[in-house]
Amino acid sequence: MESTIANLIDTKPQYKKDRVLYILQAAIEYFITIMVGTTYIAKVGIEIGMNDSSVALLSSVLQFSYTFQLLAMFFNKFKHPKKWITPFLLIIEVCFTLVYIIPIMPLPQGVRPLILVAAVVAGWGLHNINSVAKSTWMIGFVPDDRRGKFTALCQTVSLISGTVFTYVIGSIIDYYEALGDMHSAFIVMGIIIACISIIHVILFLCTKEIPNEDFVNVSLIDQVKSIVKNKNLMKIMPIYALYYMAYMCVIPFYHTYSIKELGFSMSYLAIMTAISSLSRSVASIFLGKYGDKHGFVRMLNIAFIFVGSACVLKIFTVPENGQILYPIATVLVAISNAGIGVADANIIFEYAPLDVRVGALAIKGTLVGIVSFLVTLAATPIVNYIQANGNQIFGINMYAQQFMSIISVIGMVIVLIYVNTVAKTAQKYREQ
Repeated sequence: MESTIANLIDTKPQYKKDRVLYILQAAIEYFITIMVGTTYIAKVGIEIGMNDSSVALLSSVLQFSYTFQLLAMFFNKFKHPKKWITPFLLIIEVCFTLVYIIPIMPLPQGVRPLILVAAVVAGWGLHNINSVAKSTWMIGFVPDDRRGKFTALCQTVSLISGTVFTYVIGSIIDYYEALGDMHSAFIVMGIIIACISIIHVILFLCTKEIPNEDFVNVSLIDQVKSIVKNKNLMKIMPIYALYYMAYMCVIPFYHTYSIKELGFSMSYLAIMTAISSLSRSVASIFLGKYGDKHGFVRMLNIAFIFVGSACVLKIFTVPENGQILYPIATVLVAISNAGIGVADANIIFEYAPLDVRVGALAIKGTLVGIVSFLVTLAATPIVNYIQANGNQIFGINMYAQQFMSIISVIGMVIVLIYVNTVAKTAQKYREQ
């Protein structure tokens, strides 16, 4: 681990400080996204009087916000990304801080949910626009043959520190909730997110911008045409959409399953989260090195086998064996997420020319957002039907999440077939 860090810091010495700033930025940004993620957004929504269906719809907005990445292609026309990313970043931080101010604002009951929705949509929408351009720009601090290792290092630092951070803010909310004083809880949370947002902006402003000497002002339509005409890139683009189509059949419904049907306590789930983060951190180092050496398509193939195996276990996970199968599935998913996270942007960088990388990332993210949202909408009535039918389908007794896990396994088989037939024939950009 120490040699990996040393090697990454020694390469491209002119960007040594910026790589460190990038790692710190990634961790702080992870803290912020935790505070405005599904769990805590739901908590705020409930506290301001939103019903369950409204909170679920608000949570689905987070998935759909990936479609905003498509707008990054418009801003890709500008030579200096820092000039437009900076004002967007300031708006994002204000919107996310507002999430925790809304519950303590003296506003009519019906107004606060509207402001919350507006803050979440604006904050997450702009965040997704910025993330595409930022990842493309800042990965330039690292040599191409070490991107996997560097991404794994960033992921490891974020996950480990994020686990501690999640425990701290969770304890704060639990403390004030036990006192029946959620007003004070939101004040403290608002102060925390405001402070780390300021730190995040400062780190960003201190990060060097890599001048794009080969910059060409390309229109949005021309960017799309260039991407579509690139046969090798088009073989890669559907991978993540297919993966989310398979996995989103079950994952949105599994959290409630673990609490209600499996009967796990929040303390037990917190332990599972810690185990997941530790497993993902360790796996990301090895998978990052593997991706650099053998390519990210081959690395994703390994990751998809792990997550497919986890889905198989979930088919058989019931209250009687949940204490055994659930932890195993958690570790398998964590290992797969390590590879999927490392490859997220790197697989596009591996196959896309420099001038279309932002656009390619934007289209990939948009596809993921649309697919995730639509699959969740399509799966919801199936889950509701099985539950309303006494946890029975086709005359067979099973929980809805077990049936959705079967569908997910079928989807993962399709993903693996695609990766091992179509995607593996694509030529990397450097080899074309």
